[in-house]
Amino acid sequence: MRGFSFLSLFKMKISLLVSLSAFTGYVLNEGEVEPVRAFIIFMSVFLSSCGASILNQAIERYEDSLMERTRTRLFASSRLSHRLGYIIGCLLCGISALMLGHFSTTASVLSLITCFLYNFVYTPLKKKTVWALIVGTLPGSLPVLGGALCASPVVTDPAFLLFLIVAFWQIPHFTALSVFFKDDYERAGFKIGFNEKNKKFFLIWVMLSGLVLIWLNFQLLIFNRNFISFFLVSLTLLSSLIASAHLIFTLSKEASCNAVKNLSLFLTVLFVTVIVG
Repeated sequence: MRGFSFLSLFKMKISLLVSLSAFTGYVLNEGEVEPVRAFIIFMSVFLSSCGASILNQAIERYEDSLMERTRTRLFASSRLSHRLGYIIGCLLCGISALMLGHFSTTASVLSLITCFLYNFVYTPLKKKTVWALIVGTLPGSLPVLGGALCASPVVTDPAFLLFLIVAFWQIPHFTALSVFFKDDYERAGFKIGFNEKNKKFFLIWVMLSGLVLIWLNFQLLIFNRNFISFFLVSLTLLSSLIASAHLIFTLSKEASCNAVKNLSLFLTVLFVTVIVG
């Protein structure tokens, strides 16, 4: 059980999805899919994401202790020293930067910038304004560009489109989480929970991101004329947007869970279809 608790520091599902997004960016930027190279790039971004996650939990240990879903985390419950969290987090981010530096110095620097934005810009902003969610789309999508830069110093249009898709995808995803965890966020003093005050903010941004995602999906088709892949991605995107619209109008926890599942499926299908080709 302790081993499982320690592994929970890495936020495995999120870190794996981030790594997959970076590798998809690498593939779209005309990177050679060679097993050893692919594994190193994937693991480099995975370590960076894990390191950023550990740093985040060490920094937010007090806020985590106030929320039901996070109060049993190792730093929040004082079962692990937050100082050790700083050391492990910085070490993993540093190792990741060194590994990425083998392929691209720019990707290495971008990895460190991503970690900084996540922990020292987005994280403190969550207690000040709901606009932190828009700021948070940047560290969430920069790994795509990092992966692309490991293939070439020039980012291709398809890779940049993927970066934008991941950025705008996060808005409805954040919204679903903001509805589901709104009570927890309020207890911790975060301004990102869904409430009457910021309802219009979420409504506008979810509608905008939906329209942008549809346009970006068609733009990606221009570069990748695989209509079977396009059909699968479009189908899961449509399902995601319907689930997001249903969430906005019902504001139920069931609808938020459904939106998160559909949105995760869309992004996974997109990554897999691009990689498989």
